Amino acid sequence: MPPADLLKGYRTAFINPNSKLLGPMFKFAKFGQSGAELSELLPKLAEVVDEVAIVKSMVTANANAGAARL
Repeated sequence: MPPADLLKGYRTAFINPNSKLLGPMFKFAKFGQSGAELSELLPKLAEVVDEVAIVKSMVTANANAGAARL
C-alpha cells in the first residue's frame, strides 16, 4: 500500500488508493553524460541517450488522467 503522505490530496476516478504497488520488473541504470535512467529493455537508446530529449514533467487538472502522471 502507498504511504499516506504520497496519497494526501490525491484524486482519481478509477484507482483504489489502498491498492498494492508493483515494483519495476526490469533493471534500470544511468547512461550518458546526462545520467538518464533507462530500462534494460532499451539498450540501443542507451547508446545515444545524450542525443535525445526526455520529457520528465507532466501536469493535469483532470482526475481521470491522474494515473498517467505517476
